[in-house]
Amino acid sequence: RVALVTLAHQAGAPGLYGGTFAPDAAGIWRLSIRHDDYGLEATQQFEVEVGGAGYTGGTLTDVTAVRLYMGARSLVYTDDQVQAALDAACAMVETYCNRTFAADDYTHTLDGRGTDMLWLPQYPINDVTTLTIDDEEIDAADYTVEDQSIYYEDGFTLGRRNVVVEYNAGYTTMPADLHHAVTALTADLLGTSGRDTTLQSERLGDYQYTTAGGAANPAAGLLSPYASSIAKYRRMVL
Repeated sequence: RVALVTLAHQAGAPGLYGGTFAPDAAGIWRLSIRHDDYGLEATQQFEVEVGGAGYTGGTLTDVTAVRLYMGARSLVYTDDQVQAALDAACAMVETYCNRTFAADDYTHTLDGRGTDMLWLPQYPINDVTTLTIDDEEIDAADYTVEDQSIYYEDGFTLGRRNVVVEYNAGYTTMPADLHHAVTALTADLLGTSGRDTTLQSERLGDYQYTTAGGAANPAAGLLSPYASSIAKYRRMVL
């Protein structure tokens, strides 16, 4: 997979230009532009991301990814403007999903339910450092860490805030569909930055985000086009 690259070349002479953009024998991508009449040629070397199905930036998206997605449309915005829209898009998606996505360390104090399964607020779970039940640390060999939960055969005793878990959770490689959705949402927010914000808000399911005071408009929905991509990452809060 090759990231979208938008290129512009200022002509030095009138006439017909031809060009190629391809990797050389060493795998380095090069842009070559040639003028058919004058024999003028310029070559520029590029680093192009070639990878798998995920985004490895450690965050939902970044300024570079948004600019690549938008192409020439992004040139009218400063990096600070793109970052502000990006931060808003990430906040909207994480608020809707009731979770954060980038890998981080957490300490959570939870209620024991009297069952053998404990569901953690953040996931996917990468590692559990310590598990303490009723002030007793449980040996790591005695429990099993799953994608969203911990299985402990002896059970998490019923109690109020009697289970403490120190763990790392979140994505180091963002799922491609989630990354694309937030990148596209950021572009949408930049595109609406000059519009009348009295258009109010958006709604997706029971989630609502209001951009200005007043009654919400159920028909509006910047998140709605990306529902199929982000809804499956939502953590249901009971």
